[in-house]
Amino acid sequence: MKALIWNLRELIQKEQVDIVGLQETIKQDFSYAELESLAPGGLFSWKWTPAQGHSGGILLGVKQDILQVENWETNDFFVGATIRHRLLNVRWDLISVYGPSKHEFSPNFIDNLTRRSENATLPILLGGDFNLIRSNADKNPRGGDIRLMNLFNDFIERCDLREIHRSGGSRFTWTNKQENPTMCNLDRVLVSTDWEE
Repeated sequence: MKALIWNLRELIQKEQVDIVGLQETIKQDFSYAELESLAPGGLFSWKWTPAQGHSGGILLGVKQDILQVENWETNDFFVGATIRHRLLNVRWDLISVYGPSKHEFSPNFIDNLTRRSENATLPILLGGDFNLIRSNADKNPRGGDIRLMNLFNDFIERCDLREIHRSGGSRFTWTNKQENPTMCNLDRVLVSTDWEE
């Protein structure tokens, strides 16, 4: 038996997190009390997209004393914000994504992200659950839809994005939890090359 008991509020406080992005919230709405339970003191500005039935939903929070949200943007696949760091006066676009688990919607998802990324005038930080893999190495057992891998990789190349690789932890971010599990790396953080300057 395995159990995971996680106090997200404590983690946010302990790690002094300035940005919170949650995917698969499976919630239509959030009350003030629920948001306050994640980050007490009303220090965060929040925006979300509702779940579609029993899947999806994105919640994005930004700590207001450090970061100013100049603009919020939502659609079916992401919550975005134009952010300004109050002390450094640096601006960027922050986008938290949740890609569709039904892959017939993946081309529409990638089209939305491509339009958003190509129209950006600021550096982009884009992260979340893409529900797509980039190569066969992202799945165990190996194998995947080459067309979808190409679609995802073409988006990353076309929009001149770079992946920030995770350090530590499991190689895979999702499992079907079967006796002989399928495991995939579906969660990623991508940044525009402006971040390298």
